[in-house]
Amino acid sequence: LGASHPSTLTTVNCLAGLLQDQGKLDEAELLYKRALEGREEQLGTSHPSTLTSLNHLASLLKKQGKLDEAEPLFRCALERREEQLGTSHPNTLTSVLSLAGCLREAGRVVEATSLFRRELDACAARLGDEDEETLASARNLVLLLDQTESTEEVRQLRARFRL
Repeated sequence: LGASHPSTLTTVNCLAGLLQDQGKLDEAELLYKRALEGREEQLGTSHPSTLTSLNHLASLLKKQGKLDEAEPLFRCALERREEQLGTSHPNTLTSVLSLAGCLREAGRVVEATSLFRRELDACAARLGDEDEETLASARNLVLLLDQTESTEEVRQLRARFRL
């Protein structure tokens, strides 16, 4: 099939995930980069598979503590998913959470909180307040707000979602 065939790039991406699971993070990073570059060339920068590779690489960089490298990749994936899928699509919301988590780890709590709120609001609108995904989103936001001493908002969220 060749080194740049989409099926080959899927295999490269999967192998990177296996290496990551084995703790071989530097090797995984090289393969994630190879898969991303190949998918950008073969499929375009906004193709769903390309965005998956972008998110995988960003997640690995975050895991390695390379938050300054991960953040722009998470932002790029989010922007492209918003353009392709809209702001409320589940894949877009996954990108919102990924970026929020990166910002939280970087200590940028105000930005992270805004993104966690956005994701919660979208989940509640799409799935309702009783859905498990919505409740998980509410718990994420409450945990973050507990760190910022936003006691009134925490109280309101706990009451609304019965947390």
